[in-house]
Amino acid sequence: MWIAQREGRALDGVDSTNPALIKMLLLGSDKSSQVETSNALNICPVTLSYEWDPCDMSKATRLIKDETLSTDEKLANDKLDILNGMLGYKGKITVRFGEPVCLATDPGIQQLPDTLAGAIDRQIRDNYALYPVNTLANKLVCNQFTLPASLSEQEISAADLLLQRLNADSFSDSLSQAQKNVVSAYAQPAIASSNK
Repeated sequence: MWIAQREGRALDGVDSTNPALIKMLLLGSDKSSQVETSNALNICPVTLSYEWDPCDMSKATRLIKDETLSTDEKLANDKLDILNGMLGYKGKITVRFGEPVCLATDPGIQQLPDTLAGAIDRQIRDNYALYPVNTLANKLVCNQFTLPASLSEQEISAADLLLQRLNADSFSDSLSQAQKNVVSAYAQPAIASSNK
């Protein structure tokens, strides 16, 4: 059975498991056996990595504008994003399966959902596939959105494609906030990988 790790989408590229999902999965179990129940579920984190996000600019713009949109506008945007997400260009796609999450010790009833969510998130982050756009975006974020001097050939190609996606002429600190949000979202897998 496939279950999403949270409600909705991560607009900023930071994916995290909602502990409420873990609580829901453990609802029917006896409080004294929740660790055994969670281990018996054989939760196996799956990481899907896309080279390109067909909804990158849409998500980045929604980070800025979402509070000002009406419910009808949000629903219309969601429908369009679902369609673009299914049919849009993603480039390379990598699917990696983690190991079943098994807790050796009982962290306590209060901490169990957070502990389990953290274990799931670690595996997802550890299994991200890094594409040239991710390492490029990380360098851009660290360099105030200007191109650093040393880039690999793959990162140079990714830079050209990213500029097209951003509808920008060059990288600089004068990129719009939405464009910076896109670059930051693409950087997240590289940032997570460097924090292992």
